[in-house]
Amino acid sequence: MRRFAPLLLALLFLPATAEAHGFGQRYALPLPLDLFIAGGTAVVALSFVIVAMTLRQRAEPRPHPLGTLPHGLTIGLQAVSVSVFALTLLAGFIGTQNPYQNLTVVMVWVIGWVGFAFVSALLGNWWTLLNPWSVIFAPVKSLALPYPDWLGRWPAFLLFFAFGWMENNWPGSGIPFNISMVLGIYSLITWTGMVLFGRKVWLEHGEIFAIVFSLFARFSPLNVEDDGQIAARAPGLALKSDRPADFSTVAFILLVLAVVTYDGFSETGLFQEIALAFYRRIDFLGISAVYVVSTVLIAAVPLIFLAVYVLVAALVAICGGQANRAGDAAGLFITSIVPIAIAYHLAHYLSLLLIDGQNVIAIASDPFGYDWNLFGTADYHVDPQFLGAGFVWYFSLAAIVCGHVAAVYLAHGEALALYGTRSRALVSQVPMVLLMVGYTMVSLWIIAQPITG
Repeated sequence: MRRFAPLLLALLFLPATAEAHGFGQRYALPLPLDLFIAGGTAVVALSFVIVAMTLRQRAEPRPHPLGTLPHGLTIGLQAVSVSVFALTLLAGFIGTQNPYQNLTVVMVWVIGWVGFAFVSALLGNWWTLLNPWSVIFAPVKSLALPYPDWLGRWPAFLLFFAFGWMENNWPGSGIPFNISMVLGIYSLITWTGMVLFGRKVWLEHGEIFAIVFSLFARFSPLNVEDDGQIAARAPGLALKSDRPADFSTVAFILLVLAVVTYDGFSETGLFQEIALAFYRRIDFLGISAVYVVSTVLIAAVPLIFLAVYVLVAALVAICGGQANRAGDAAGLFITSIVPIAIAYHLAHYLSLLLIDGQNVIAIASDPFGYDWNLFGTADYHVDPQFLGAGFVWYFSLAAIVCGHVAAVYLAHGEALALYGTRSRALVSQVPMVLLMVGYTMVSLWIIAQPITG
């Protein structure tokens, strides 16, 4: 076991979809990575100077109504959503267990999670219309019990942590039957919460995809309501805060960023060295040590993110002359982190969506792996060269830098609203900008590893 432990550990830490991040060839950056990182961080720092010199007051979102979707179209889209959900669940139970021939794996990890996050950030919160758990429960009457204030979004926090652990560390994440079992359990939890507290209350506090996609959609230029109303707005301005978010929301947003960062970091050589160092201290546990190490590391990342953010928020309050309002600062500035989470999500998962996502073309004709060819696409083969590594690198670079610049803009607007004067707002934002510059460097380094290494 000691001889083979490093190999077993490495295999465990490779996600089921890790091959989507490779391109079959090494890509040589036209410039040293250090220059790209320096340039990206310089842009973020320069954006702070420009924003501080030009922004005089926080911009307010002013949506312009575009119309309302016809009721029949909304019903039709919801019917399709529920049908796809049922088909996905059924495919895991009765279909082939080959993850590349079963609808469940690609639909949950690629289309459902990664794809809808892209759609939400760029085109608005269509999940509020299509959420199958919400649509199915809509005719049901709930008990409408009072939701405890102290509970906040902690249910969503725990559920999303479990989701992140399964995505990155669970050996069974590529087995269709396992995924359908988890979907069934999550459905029962979701509908139980809706029965007890009401559909809308649980969507806001416990349904992780509704919360994540609605947060991402606040960056989108389109505002989509659950009644089908659509409006245009300036990108990102809907992320402004009218009041400080509670601590559970702060923790949840940082968890979203931490989980996707962990996903990328787990593919680096540095991570493997850290994991092996921990493993060697508890290798007396045998194979169980591997699971202990993976769980400890994925739990440590959000805790580190939370500790660093709370410290920075305290420094922001001190620099702004309101040291006693560190909690308010943490709650007010947390939504300015959302563009960073979106940017890293886009950068990290682009190849997964557009390469592994091609599997859905063939699987649509044969969702159960029964050798059907319903739409004539069953013989389609994934083209791994569909995206070049160079394109992915420059897209990732642009996404991360733009996300951080947007975060700088939003954070400075919040500082103006909180502290009143430009001078106090400027001084207060120095710790926040240093945090964003630091994370720009870290995220660019992580994104570069699977492309250049």
